Amino acid sequence: VTGEGPPMRTEDAETGEVVNNDFIMNLPEIDRNPFDLIRISGNVQGSEGGVSANTRINGGRTSSIDFYIDGNVVTSGRGHTISDQTPSMDAVQEFKVVTSGISAEYGRISGGYVELVTKSGTNGYHGDLYEYMFNDMFDANAWYQNAIGNPKVHFRQNDYGFTLGGPVRIPKIYNGKNKTFFFVDNEYYKYNQAGNGVLMTVPTQDQRNGNFENTVANGVPTMMYDPNGNYATTPNADGNYSRLTLVGGDGKTVPAAQIDPTTAAILADLPLPNRPSTAGFTSGNNYQGYQNTLNETFRFGVRLDQVITDNQRLSIHYITYNRSGGQSRVGGPLFTANSTRVTGGLNGSVNYDWTARPTLLFNVRASVIHDPNDSGSVLPASFNAASLHLNPAIQAILGSNSIPTIQEDFGMCCGYYGQSPNEAVTVTTTYNYGI
Repeated sequence: VTGEGPPMRTEDAETGEVVNNDFIMNLPEIDRNPFDLIRISGNVQGSEGGVSANTRINGGRTSSIDFYIDGNVVTSGRGHTISDQTPSMDAVQEFKVVTSGISAEYGRISGGYVELVTKSGTNGYHGDLYEYMFNDMFDANAWYQNAIGNPKVHFRQNDYGFTLGGPVRIPKIYNGKNKTFFFVDNEYYKYNQAGNGVLMTVPTQDQRNGNFENTVANGVPTMMYDPNGNYATTPNADGNYSRLTLVGGDGKTVPAAQIDPTTAAILADLPLPNRPSTAGFTSGNNYQGYQNTLNETFRFGVRLDQVITDNQRLSIHYITYNRSGGQSRVGGPLFTANSTRVTGGLNGSVNYDWTARPTLLFNVRASVIHDPNDSGSVLPASFNAASLHLNPAIQAILGSNSIPTIQEDFGMCCGYYGQSPNEAVTVTTTYNYGI
């Protein structure tokens, strides 16, 4: 059933904009996230567009927008974030961006909120099949890959699924026409990229031995000062006190006795250069590695609607999803690899409506969100930090498969830096229960 909206809203002062199914299905949206289309509504700001940490409504604060699905909030309580419980675009009927005149029932938001309505079944059976495909056969090589001499990388992105809705019918047992309806949607997304060239800076064999005679940064030869040496007694023009003692006497040689055992162990785990630097300009960008990326998301949703009586209706909506992804490690065992995983995420809601009288509507809603998110940058499972000879007190806290952030600094005066292997894992489980 469709109809024209009234020219003026008289029941309250709420104002906003409705994005209907025609917009949702026909406007291009590369990530296929219906909430990203809020950018086409008025009074929505954010340089990144769509749903991001930078999005705000009506000049409100960032990370302060509430998102509702079928009347139930789906943002996490910690940071107003929304994850994979968002329905597939093909399962969305419409959504509304409310920018002012917000009712008192919507608290803890700034600027506005977004309310999405999912599709329900009808008396006829309707559905669709779809696939959205990206493939490197349609693409030219990326500018950066050309610049470093890397061929076109392998790339596949597939997003496919189906929807189906209609009345619930069990032959010779039950006919749900005009009473019981269902709508199911299923979406599977897979992103695969292999052989992406990555330039990094690693220490040369001379630098590992403490010899920085040939080290250059931005055309300037390295000059290193001993951090434990003497300082000037008066500040320089920028108010800092200059170091005076050159490392090794010439500022280009680190004596073997001053190379810490932990530093030596770290250097031994880093790869050697495999490509030339730009002679006379920099000693960096001397290692080229290759990185693979894989991301997968599986989402399944079902909605059931029951017309109990002419003035009573019950709706149940359930979404389950799994997500996994990450990148391969580049640069040896001390370099981390990004990884993320959601297993058994779900979003469930129940809505009961009773029109007691023409002027009295009774509504009860309840919802639950489970978002077990495991993400971070991890080291190889086989890595044992004992080989680095770290401080025992620090290692006791971190464990055998974790290390503190490490920054290799080659040439302290010239800002000549290598890569920063680091390890950090964040495990969060978010539970939202609302009635």
